[in-house]
Amino acid sequence: MRVIVGGIIQESNTFSKATSTIEDFRRNYYRVDEQLLAVQTEINELSGFNKAANEQGAELLGTVYTQTVSSGKISRASLNELKNQLYERVQRYLPCDGLLFAMHGAWVAEDEDDASGEILSELREMVGPVTPIVISLDSHANLTKKMVRSVTELLVTGHSRILISWRQDTKRLTCYSILCEGNAIRLSVL
Repeated sequence: MRVIVGGIIQESNTFSKATSTIEDFRRNYYRVDEQLLAVQTEINELSGFNKAANEQGAELLGTVYTQTVSSGKISRASLNELKNQLYERVQRYLPCDGLLFAMHGAWVAEDEDDASGEILSELREMVGPVTPIVISLDSHANLTKKMVRSVTELLVTGHSRILISWRQDTKRLTCYSILCEGNAIRLSVL
């Protein structure tokens, strides 16, 4: 099974006058291509995706995985640059058996209140209506119709357990959902 994997994670604060740029992502956590498949020392979605894929014998196809701290709205130029880097890599691996993507779900661009939905709808257009797209979101994501219509499954995380356990369990469950359950359509709240 060939699963395209990636993630772009940031929480936007629309009250902040600061503008977030691609340099903020590069300074914090920025991985591309095979770097996504290397052993991760960080405990994040990517490490969980890799662990679950290894356990299931799936082939992950690395694209872009980046995250940065909460900030103001992302500039359109930076959002477009991140999208272009992601889409170029996704195109390289099509067709695939599924797409597994990590997002925060509360990301705003200077000209788009639903940056996550924008990316997901464009990914849906790229992979077609049948290929599963599974995403993980933070527990206080701003879930939009555009996001819901674009994905096969949403896994929304919760803070009811110790943080490390919560992160590992959630990220592994996200990966298992695409690897083991195929095209199941549901909203999972953990």
